[in-house]
Amino acid sequence: MNSTKSDRELIQDLLLEIKTLRKENEALKERVRDLEEKINTNSRNSSKPPSQDPNRKRKGSRRASGKKPGAQEGHEGSSRSMLPPERVSEFKDIFPQSCPHCQGEDFAQSSLAIEHRQETELPEIQAQITQFNIHTCACQECGMSVKAKIPKEALSAFGPRLKGFISLLTGDLGVTKRKVVSLMGHLNITISLGSVCKINHLAGEILADPYEMLC
Repeated sequence: MNSTKSDRELIQDLLLEIKTLRKENEALKERVRDLEEKINTNSRNSSKPPSQDPNRKRKGSRRASGKKPGAQEGHEGSSRSMLPPERVSEFKDIFPQSCPHCQGEDFAQSSLAIEHRQETELPEIQAQITQFNIHTCACQECGMSVKAKIPKEALSAFGPRLKGFISLLTGDLGVTKRKVVSLMGHLNITISLGSVCKINHLAGEILADPYEMLC
């Protein structure tokens, strides 16, 4: 009896050790993936400056040209071109408030000249949240409780545009998954690292057939 009990305890200890090793193995795999992402990140697929690229070739010192630094004489300056009026979201007319010569505050209605300046700014981003309330109602004919069918768009916690944007970041632009989670946080969108992985996996399944056709 003692031998049988000891064998059971040994088996339980082995099972527990296997479970612990599996967890450590998954953690190590995740760590390896993170390190591979960092190694493969450079100035071409991220916001890192070229000076931080691994194995970057150092350029030798340039010979002095004898020219002054900066734009050379006769060089035409460059300026940002104005966007057409249909691209402008808001117009603001700014009028003088006080004359610096006599401190007068009465100005003519018609302007002598108008200088145009444009500012380009990101819109304030607020995630669009749709809540689906799935009702269960009693049937008036038989008295049974009937739950409404869950619409297709309610099956996932994230919409198709957001999924496409995340796939673009991780696939085409090479942004790491952890940085995607951080970026989403700045946009007031809560998403886990696991959800980003699932979205990437789904994108891979969707694009598998078109990829095979192109290849």
